[in-house]
Amino acid sequence: MRAISDRLDLAVTIAATSGAATAGESPATVAARIAAARAAAAARWAQEGFSANADFTKGLRRLLDAGQLSPRAYGRLLRLAWTVSDLCGAGRPDRDAVDTAIELYHPRRHTS
Repeated sequence: MRAISDRLDLAVTIAATSGAATAGESPATVAARIAAARAAAAARWAQEGFSANADFTKGLRRLLDAGQLSPRAYGRLLRLAWTVSDLCGAGRPDRDAVDTAIELYHPRRHTS
């Protein structure tokens, strides 16, 4: 039987807070950035018949070919790298976006 963590794309540790409000982005700012990221993905993939990064599954061939990723993890990591790129306002994933995706995803859980 597989663990539910096998179906999750992200693994993020969040530190406990004292309950007091913390400084950071407002919910409206975060919502606007997410909306812009989704619009960027929809515009990028429209000609390919896709509407979101989750629809696109190419990339990270080196890790896949080396047996360090399962085919499922390969697709998820690339989709996550595109999402990170969109959230940062970049046109496409760069090395930092891919590294962030790998760090968030923990591909060692999904090796062949």
